Amino acid sequence: PSFLRLRGGLMVATPDLAAAAGSATGHAATAIVKSFNSEGIAFFTQLRTPAALLAAAAVKDAYVLSGKMSEDIQASRSWTFLRDAYLYLQLLTFSTAMTTIFIATHAIVSLQMGKGLSERDHASSLVAMMKSNFAFEYVTARASFMTGLLAFTIAQVRVRARVRVRVRVSGGEHDEEHAHGLLVGEQLEHAPG
Repeated sequence: PSFLRLRGGLMVATPDLAAAAGSATGHAATAIVKSFNSEGIAFFTQLRTPAALLAAAAVKDAYVLSGKMSEDIQASRSWTFLRDAYLYLQLLTFSTAMTTIFIATHAIVSLQMGKGLSERDHASSLVAMMKSNFAFEYVTARASFMTGLLAFTIAQVRVRARVRVRVRVSGGEHDEEHAHGLLVGEQLEHAPG
């Protein structure tokens, strides 16, 4: 029989290994159970903080492509598509980041309210505690954060790169300067020194 299995990227012991170990030592194999309350709070806090920063960046950049451009660029269907795609990706980023913040806050409050009062935060590992008692919060917070991060990355890399190509094709010097201002985000004005 197989004593080890790969589950969720971790090598875990099967009941056959526990039985074999128990029979070899004469004792039943038991897992050490302890409270993972503070570790659970730290896990959700470490998701909530970057999600708040991601939401702020998405809101700040959501309408950056709505600036003044030449009439021929604004009238084109491709520019409208790019502008709308960028806006929708930023709004998706904001909404998934806010979902992460709300779900993580709920889990943190739940852990803080039950601290020392229940066995809900006791398990053999942090992941075991999350899977058994906070499965919804664990999966939703992680999935929402990664979805928002991917949407933000796609908006920044793909759509902005396409904007740069589109403006260069139009060949206008004013449009090139305006696109550079859009792409840099007017950071030069706020740079120290």
